[in-house]
Amino acid sequence: QDAPLPPPPPPVRVRVTGVRTDSGYGEYFLKVDEDGACWHVYRRWSQLGQLERELDVGFGRDSPYMAPLPKLPTSLRSSTSAKLLRLRPRQLEEYLRGVLMLLPCSPRQGCGPPALLAFLGGRTITGDPPTPLHTL
Repeated sequence: QDAPLPPPPPPVRVRVTGVRTDSGYGEYFLKVDEDGACWHVYRRWSQLGQLERELDVGFGRDSPYMAPLPKLPTSLRSSTSAKLLRLRPRQLEEYLRGVLMLLPCSPRQGCGPPALLAFLGGRTITGDPPTPLHTL
């Protein structure tokens, strides 16, 4: 028998293309790509943690959807420690890839969980762009 095919990649992809620490905390430069359109947003790890909490309440195991959402690793280190700054981009990408496989969305069309749309810099249901920390 043939092995089952892996699931297709989500139509929205997120890559960390840079990190900056000039504000005393780490900010991650994210490139969001959806169907050939791409845009960039800066996000802090604490914003990712807030996203995780909001998605868990709305879609996690204790919600009516009972989705097995991925969990972020926790750390007691400073957000600007060199070791964390090397690890977190991959962790951020893996977390978002897992979320997007379970909770598909279209930031360009405003479809999907509002917290996820806002984090990715997409449009909300009202059509208004969210106010990100920084955009380029």
